[in-house]
Amino acid sequence: MSLLIRKDHRSGDATVHRSDLQKMKLAFHRPAYLRGTFWPGSPLYLSILRDAAMWTVAPLLLLLTAASSTEADYCYSQHHCDPYAWGDLFPSCHPLLERRHSPINLDPHMPRSDSLGPLHLEGFDVTQSGYWTLTNDGHSVLLQVGSGMAVSGGGLPDEYHTIQLHFHWGGPATNGSEHTVDGRRYPMEMHIVSVKSIHPNMSAALEDPTGLAVLGFFIDVVYADNVHFGHISQMLSSVAYKGQTAKVKPFPLMGLLPKHNMSQYYRYHGSLTTPPCSQAVVWTLYQVPIYISWSQLAQFTSQIFATEEDAEQVTPLQNNFRHIHPIFGRSVTASRDAMLPKGAAGRPVRDWKVLNKLSQVIQPIRGLVWAWRRALPCDSGVPPRCTQSHHPRPVTALGQHATERACSPPGLDVGSVKATSHCVKLSSCLSLLSLTGSRKTLRSTLLISLYYIVNPV
Repeated sequence: MSLLIRKDHRSGDATVHRSDLQKMKLAFHRPAYLRGTFWPGSPLYLSILRDAAMWTVAPLLLLLTAASSTEADYCYSQHHCDPYAWGDLFPSCHPLLERRHSPINLDPHMPRSDSLGPLHLEGFDVTQSGYWTLTNDGHSVLLQVGSGMAVSGGGLPDEYHTIQLHFHWGGPATNGSEHTVDGRRYPMEMHIVSVKSIHPNMSAALEDPTGLAVLGFFIDVVYADNVHFGHISQMLSSVAYKGQTAKVKPFPLMGLLPKHNMSQYYRYHGSLTTPPCSQAVVWTLYQVPIYISWSQLAQFTSQIFATEEDAEQVTPLQNNFRHIHPIFGRSVTASRDAMLPKGAAGRPVRDWKVLNKLSQVIQPIRGLVWAWRRALPCDSGVPPRCTQSHHPRPVTALGQHATERACSPPGLDVGSVKATSHCVKLSSCLSLLSLTGSRKTLRSTLLISLYYIVNPV
């Protein structure tokens, strides 16, 4: 999201990954007294590694920042100032120094929180007086709204006063939402930014871990124009170049939103997606997108520029989104009315830890079944179910589909298997398991495992 300070920040499409070998190179020698508790990935290991980065990398970054020009600005398209280089110009944007960066990928299989009900959007359904200001700040298009609108409820810690909204988009042939859902980007994303009411200014809000509340809306395309969105898109030609502003007659902001689905959203704590990348944002990302037409989308991707009108070289403003960042153990939850995939819907957040523990038991069982598959021939009396097909079968009866999933090798797609030698009937698996322990106990354990394989948490 961007700030009232006119900073909009987004980037590419890569998550920070670091191999175990790279982590070990950064780690300290393990003393004897730490054996058993200090291993790559353990809480103690990560804590020491992060502290080391804070005390070694941070001073260096501060020195480099101080030595750089005070006029340094960020961008999205040039290597020296794109989102991957923001940490050189703004230390708080460095991924090694903080663990609550945004945006993130939203996994649809997330826990549901019964405490997350609809938010109260005060003043969103009325027409404000005066005029709003539409601005091209070179990073995005921002609409600064007047006073009179506020956001509260829905698990937010306080009331937040709405100050502006802005957009992120891709290019003529690329999508450009900041957040992704199950690894997929939407064409655009809109952020409505609100400041906690107790703070006198933005600077104070950025020092508070919950100082800002941002409502994020994905934007998808259809063939018909969105009349309400037209209040903004029709004015884009007036702010085509960096620094240009235009007056916009206020309109009820609720008309722009999916008002019948405002109780369906995701929630997590993160950061600004533009410098200074402050870890001060309570994110609320709505499931149902806003729909606009292809022509309205093209007005953003092809007719907005990141440079002034009289610049020697005019640069289109495209792909103004930041890259995806790791969650690092943060809580990401769905509202109680959110639509979740089969296997996730209806499972309250209080049971999530239990299910995580259960999955740790299930995984070894799945590994055992896969390891035994070669020793078990397909039952000649039953037609093999592993057939070559490019269309995965729908989930039907538990035993039928789960047998194919559990008795196939890891990574094997049962909808496109090319051989039948890995087919194993469920009864064969159970018979083999019964040789190693109590038949009743093992049979029950496997059936429970198979259920969660078919209905993953």
